[in-house]
Amino acid sequence: MIPDVRSEIWLVRHGQSESNANLATVSPHSTRLTETGWRQASRFARLIDVQPDLIIVSPYVRSVQSARPLCERYPQTPVEEWPVQEFTYLSPAAYQGTTAAQRRPQIDAYWRKSDPKFHHPGAESFSVFLSRVTEVIERLKQLKGFVMIISHGHTIRLLWQLLSSGVALSPEKQMQAYYHLRQSVVISNFAVLKLRFVSETDVWMTGFSDGLGMKKYPE
Repeated sequence: MIPDVRSEIWLVRHGQSESNANLATVSPHSTRLTETGWRQASRFARLIDVQPDLIIVSPYVRSVQSARPLCERYPQTPVEEWPVQEFTYLSPAAYQGTTAAQRRPQIDAYWRKSDPKFHHPGAESFSVFLSRVTEVIERLKQLKGFVMIISHGHTIRLLWQLLSSGVALSPEKQMQAYYHLRQSVVISNFAVLKLRFVSETDVWMTGFSDGLGMKKYPE
């Protein structure tokens, strides 16, 4: 840890999933890693030469699987489940045996609607997603030490947006801003966004880096 830094938090996107590989899936919760995703997870774990003080995973299977090699390398590190799961805005029924490409028309229709309160049955509205990530940020401010969070693209992207903007927007404006960010910022599997909290209100952020191409940590 750098002196005077309260916490260093790495937000890491999970490894390649079945959905990322355009394979048919059953549900967003149960989507698993591909063989490539498992190899990515193993490589990432080998590159982390400092034991994390805490590992955080989402409830989704691909997050837990992505963290497994790191947990096995550092078995004494506590693991916690936080609500850092992916933003799932389509009804679970839409995932039954479909690929990401087959869901594309429904995805595009959702974003064209641009209504933060709208939600499909059994899915999350953007307003609820926004509240969930805002609450996660408040929890992040309380952490200390080196923390690794294995999360998902939408969640990491919105967290980055909220921390970097410093401006309170209405849910409608926030959704519009997020849509443009979603269109312009691609987060690859095992990309890393590093946060350094000096205090609860003073945070430094990097850009997104390739967690599989980095030197061992720390450099």
